[in-house]
Amino acid sequence: FEETSDLVMRRVLVSDAGCDTSYYCYAGVAYWDEGGEGLIEDVEVDGFSYDASYSYAYFYGMFFAYEVDLVVDGLNIHDLDVTGIRGLYSLSIYMDYGSMQVNDLWVHDNRIQTERGYGLGVYVDESYGRLSFSNVTIEDNEVEASRYSDTLGLYLDDAYGGSDVTNLEVLNNTISAEYGYPYGLAGYAYYGDHDWQNLLVAGNVLDYSDYGYMYAGLATIGYGSLRLANADFTGNSISGLEDVYGSVAYAYYADLAMWNVTAANNDFGEAEIYGGIYLEDAEITEGYNNAWDSSYGQEGWVYDDDDGELVAAPMYEDEPGYADAANGDYTLSAGSPMIDAGSPDILDADGTISDVGAYGGPFGDTW
Repeated sequence: FEETSDLVMRRVLVSDAGCDTSYYCYAGVAYWDEGGEGLIEDVEVDGFSYDASYSYAYFYGMFFAYEVDLVVDGLNIHDLDVTGIRGLYSLSIYMDYGSMQVNDLWVHDNRIQTERGYGLGVYVDESYGRLSFSNVTIEDNEVEASRYSDTLGLYLDDAYGGSDVTNLEVLNNTISAEYGYPYGLAGYAYYGDHDWQNLLVAGNVLDYSDYGYMYAGLATIGYGSLRLANADFTGNSISGLEDVYGSVAYAYYADLAMWNVTAANNDFGEAEIYGGIYLEDAEITEGYNNAWDSSYGQEGWVYDDDDGELVAAPMYEDEPGYADAANGDYTLSAGSPMIDAGSPDILDADGTISDVGAYGGPFGDTW
């Protein structure tokens, strides 16, 4: 679709399709170039195959949108089988110079083999409009790569208009790579002002056989601002890294506000960890956060690369009391010390002081 073409896809099933080429596959379903407006509503992509042999073949997901105003309300992508590519940018949507509103996106049970991997969820290369994401789940995907960098969730590069994110889940994904530089499993944002609430990142496994460095376990912000509220980062295993710059968050020339976040039972292998929150020419306001059995290194909870004032420990270091983490239930049990333990400036839907974690705050009951 080119030159201001619009597209509406409503109640569409794309089943067992594929790219019948060894060359580029820019989009599995739809490619917009200066394409006007797009609506994707109640669309399912069930099975897609692409076996590339060309050494410069890149895969940009099911939908590629350049200068498009895109609305997604119900998109289910699963059982993709993509092998032999040079680079993976997204399994769902690749956006450049556009705006996007996404509600109810599910990307799951896909298998990828690539030389380089950059993202599983949504990849935004540049955007000037406000981006909106709600009810996004990225789970049970497997990637084998020579190098895997960036994120598993939302990659928002040059996102000058900022973003609003609510109810983002990144669960049980497996990455096997020789080396890489991940920038937060939930998301990465560069430029713009961002507000992310109610994130659950759990059970992901990243195995680097050679070496790598991690810039934030949960989320990264660069040259902008990020308000991160009510999240659980728990039960993730990351091995083979040399250094971790912020086991939870990393801020670079940016303002970071972090409230009501729990990091629990994450394993970073033999990596040297520089703080739970790593600041590089950045400012921080934070509180009511909890770290349990999840190392933040010898440098303290907040590590300032400029040797500024440090916070030695988070407010809480308590076992969060999940209802049944072994079976994927990360709601809080009745006796959890994290109930009503959040910031008094953030309320739960019932009007009480917010719980700490992904199920607290005004959107905590909308999963």
